[in-house]
Amino acid sequence: MKSFLHNISHLPSLICHIPSRISHIPSHICLILLGLLARIPFLFAPLTYGGEVWRQADTAAIARFFYLNGYNIFYPQVYWGGAGPGYVDSEFQLYTFIVALLYGLGGEQLWLGRLVSIAFSVGTSVAFYSIAKRLLKREIALWALAFFVFSPINIRFGVAFMPEAAMFFFFVLGFAAFLKWSEEEHRHSALVMTASFAVASLLKPTALIAGPIVVLVLVRRRGWLVLRDVRLWFIAAGVLVPTILWYAHARDLFLEYGNTFGIISGGDIKFGGPQYWFSPSFYYNLLRLESIWVFAGFTLPFAAIGIVRSLRIKRSDIVWIGWLFMLLSFMITARYARADWGINYHLPALPFAALSFAVGAEWLFSKMRERWQRPAAIILAMGIFAMTAGTWYLMLRPASNRVGEELVRCGETVQRLVPEGGLIIVSTESRTVQDGVENNFQEPTIFFYARRSGWSLPADRHAPEAVEELRRKGATHLVLHRRHLFDAHPELIQYLQTQSDQIGPGIDSGCAIYRFRVP
Repeated sequence: MKSFLHNISHLPSLICHIPSRISHIPSHICLILLGLLARIPFLFAPLTYGGEVWRQADTAAIARFFYLNGYNIFYPQVYWGGAGPGYVDSEFQLYTFIVALLYGLGGEQLWLGRLVSIAFSVGTSVAFYSIAKRLLKREIALWALAFFVFSPINIRFGVAFMPEAAMFFFFVLGFAAFLKWSEEEHRHSALVMTASFAVASLLKPTALIAGPIVVLVLVRRRGWLVLRDVRLWFIAAGVLVPTILWYAHARDLFLEYGNTFGIISGGDIKFGGPQYWFSPSFYYNLLRLESIWVFAGFTLPFAAIGIVRSLRIKRSDIVWIGWLFMLLSFMITARYARADWGINYHLPALPFAALSFAVGAEWLFSKMRERWQRPAAIILAMGIFAMTAGTWYLMLRPASNRVGEELVRCGETVQRLVPEGGLIIVSTESRTVQDGVENNFQEPTIFFYARRSGWSLPADRHAPEAVEELRRKGATHLVLHRRHLFDAHPELIQYLQTQSDQIGPGIDSGCAIYRFRVP
């Protein structure tokens, strides 16, 4: 066994061997620092790089409003709230609030949002390693950490101007504290667990899936009588009460101001149903997204073996239990979890993926002849580190950013041509009803870069009467940026020709700006 562990330990030492010898940096710290270096190239990249520009633009807009309008964390604002203040039903905005505080030190710099995400990402890696070394042998824990740090989904959302990195930090920290508390029962660990899961759930309600995972792990290890432990009920209350209070407040914002991200109110229903659960394509899409963004393809067989092995190893039961409830989470949020625009819903699966990969790799290497273990370990190590190059390609390739860059250019043009205080209508390709359910249809990128407020116009409401209604509410300009929507609605174009003047580069340039004539 000692020789086996020595051979497979070449994963971290493959890259960390030389710096560790020179500066005595522990292997796990070296891996985390290498993960930090893998994220640094995105620090000063525009919002069109590294993820969905529309989500990042909306997040950056909320941070900007905090910075400009007084840091009231209970009243987040967006640009697409019409003529009103834009208060919006959303998750708790801790992440954007932190970014706004940094703006207060040196002005609005978008790279600060990425910096906050990177900082949370580093903290998450530290928290995950405490989980891995508690459940696995040190050498195997390093494999799990390497997978965790360099997984494409972790790099993608560890640099995005989005709250995912913050949520994920508290989600993983909560499990680290839980495992410590379940073995040592220190009050401090219980408090950290409660606070961490509460904040994670405030940032993203999907983090509530941690609750049933914790309960089933405890039941499996201690029996059903553990549910009589009053401490569990206090922990549950500590997580649920602030979460319920916040989302009740968020719903009140929607009812009063009409703006929502579709968290629990309004449009953009994310929940699944039989039409997804009994469809083979739903499970195929889950597997596809997991394979590409979590496992980078080649590590998936190791994880599959690890899940099966965890059924027999009581100390690793959190692996299969975690996957069981992640599948339940995907089924609850099926409309988004199955889609390319819902990759962030797969982020909480990463700790269980990394652990199952390490358990599977340990078993496979133990079955190899000793002379093959070291070469196999080196090949696998190179594959894991190569995930970074593959992730960079997926995130930085021109085709993935072209549309976002066009929207940014149009938004900047609108800022130059539309007077400050003007209210704009922005055409969108989204519809009010998508896949048979209500759908949000904002186009926040143009709003953010234009620094103008107004209304989004869904694809199925490109009609003179809809535009005239918004014009009467105070709209001064309409922005069209998609040729196919222009061609598909000749009656709207005819209305615009008689009621407005086109002052932008034009639809062929991806930015037609119509200024309404004064009646």
